[in-house]
Amino acid sequence: MSILGIDFGTSNSLAAIINNGKLEFVEFDGEKSTPTVLFFPAISLLKKTNRDYEFGYKAIEAKYDEHEIGRLVFSFKGLLADRSFDSTAIPVYGSFTAEKFCSYFLKQIKATAENQFKTIFDSVVLGR
Repeated sequence: MSILGIDFGTSNSLAAIINNGKLEFVEFDGEKSTPTVLFFPAISLLKKTNRDYEFGYKAIEAKYDEHEIGRLVFSFKGLLADRSFDSTAIPVYGSFTAEKFCSYFLKQIKATAENQFKTIFDSVVLGR
């Protein structure tokens, strides 16, 4: 059984595993934590095509790239407790609930860990 530990924070998140009794952190662009943000590009002005969303540091970089148009989403974890929030529309991507934002972000955390450690994680311990 491969278990990934995730500290899912409002501002920043991190993930780690225990490997042979030692704690090993997932690296996000050379860092142990990553901003808890998503960027949904509507269109790349240079490529003129739609593409997948970005998370973490790459999301922030994409938002401030003069050739990108899209939406930066942050503090979405806080929406989980907001009973008045139903959903919001992201152009090109459709309607998003708080749970959907969180799942998009956590999916990228897991994919980054699986790529780094060359393993499939079948269980997660999630802290907040």
